Amino acid sequence: MKRSRRATRLFFSNMPEAGQIALNADEAHYLATVLRLRVGDAVTAFNGQGQEWACRVLGLTRRAGLLEVESAL
Repeated sequence: MKRSRRATRLFFSNMPEAGQIALNADEAHYLATVLRLRVGDAVTAFNGQGQEWACRVLGLTRRAGLLEVESAL
């Protein structure tokens, strides 16, 4: 049985228009341990000023992670 996932959203105060986002230890721990996300899972990043970006998990451990920014929403 496939499990359903809720949309994962992360706040970032400064977001690039394109490229990659390196996660700090707290952010990586939250995604990997609490939410149990895996490589390839979708994440929506937002800045609290009405801008959002569709991202994909490229790499993730409990101490570090990397998101790829796919597009601005």
